[in-house]
Amino acid sequence: VPASVKVLGNSSFTDSHNLTSLILPDGLTTVEDLALYACQKLQTVYIPSTLTSIGSHFLGASKVEDVKIPEGVTELGYQFLDSCSALKTLELPASLTNAGDLCTDCTALQSVTCKAATPPALESNAFENVILAGVTLKVPAASVSAYENAPIWKDFKKPFVALP
Repeated sequence: VPASVKVLGNSSFTDSHNLTSLILPDGLTTVEDLALYACQKLQTVYIPSTLTSIGSHFLGASKVEDVKIPEGVTELGYQFLDSCSALKTLELPASLTNAGDLCTDCTALQSVTCKAATPPALESNAFENVILAGVTLKVPAASVSAYENAPIWKDFKKPFVALP
């Protein structure tokens, strides 16, 4: 993707079946709905720190294993990582307030790091078909009890890991 691109438009790469890696340019601020949806061989995506808005189905139905959302993103779009069967680790920023239905059918998920002091809002199906009791959750040390009492977040593997 050229460095001049600031917005990755709707369905930009949808169904790009041969795409295996992608570098989103520094300076990119917005990824619109379905921009990278159903790129079934996509394993690696560089997500720049300048990104502040991510639409629905961001990396849905891809083969990404590790996803790190940059600081500044406050909300994640509908079915953000839906059906990412290879996803192992997810890192969410301190700025996140609403994660919606985050990782449905991400059955390989092993670890989630959420840097937000207040547990982000989740839909009831946020981790549908994911056995959360087997997934490690890392959160700010001062926020462990808040996550232990928050709907859905409380279902992660105990004990939660406190971030420094």
